[in-house]
Amino acid sequence: MCSSDLLKVTNSSVPDDDKQIIVIAAMHGGPERCGTTTLMHLAQWLLSDDPAAAETRRKQVVLVMPIVNPYAFFVTDDMLNSNGIDPYTGGQAENWDLQTMTYKQPDKVPEIKAVLSVIDQYQPDVFADMHGAALNPIPREKRNGRSRYG
Repeated sequence: MCSSDLLKVTNSSVPDDDKQIIVIAAMHGGPERCGTTTLMHLAQWLLSDDPAAAETRRKQVVLVMPIVNPYAFFVTDDMLNSNGIDPYTGGQAENWDLQTMTYKQPDKVPEIKAVLSVIDQYQPDVFADMHGAALNPIPREKRNGRSRYG
């Protein structure tokens, strides 16, 4: 993967041929941490002995991308990647070729490249994108480091 880790949860003793494929992503921007927390709890449940979780693993391939933008998560708590582009939108519409549904400069947004590569490889039946309340309503220049906002 280019910039994000992928957790694949399924029952490997059951062939994938007839399983639904679901991709669930979170954390395109640094402040939306509760989306990542939700996906980590989901993964914990999917891996549990709960009968419903076992049934889910038998019928589905669940692909979890808990932190699509690690730079924003670990470094800035901001929406932008290391190139100053918002990986959720790709910057602006002009950065996309809408005829071919491709991003024009994928090397500048490896986060988009990672998500698109998972979609291309697995051809999911469902793509879900988890969002959350932002941690940074205070402008960057007024923040007092990463440990405290105010």
